Amino acid sequence: MRIIISPDSFKGSMTAMSAADQIEAGILTVFPAAKTIKIPMADGGKGTAETYLMISGGELIWHAVMDPCNRNIRASRGAEKIVIGLGGSATIKAGVGSLHTQGGE
Repeated sequence: MRIIISPDSFKGSMTAMSAADQIEAGILTVFPAAKTIKIPMADGGKGTAETYLMISGGELIWHAVMDPCNRNIRASRGAEKIVIGLGGSATIKAGVGSLHTQGGE
């Protein structure tokens, strides 16, 4: 038996990969001979960047920056290509407008 495990995160309690690991453990308990593949998903919300990086093999680049209250913090960015993930119908129109203002198509 082959099973694809493709969950989203469980907000505030577990990442998409952690959920996939737990689901896989349950499946293998019942079907020990099953072949599984884990493909974590994200809906454009929290966890999207981490999920994308894990699937693509990318990495975050960390920098020391100032937050809005002028405190020193660390923040990350992607390196060569920007991928914008937007979820929900209300964000799509705003996302297209933002893309156009930056010269995107």
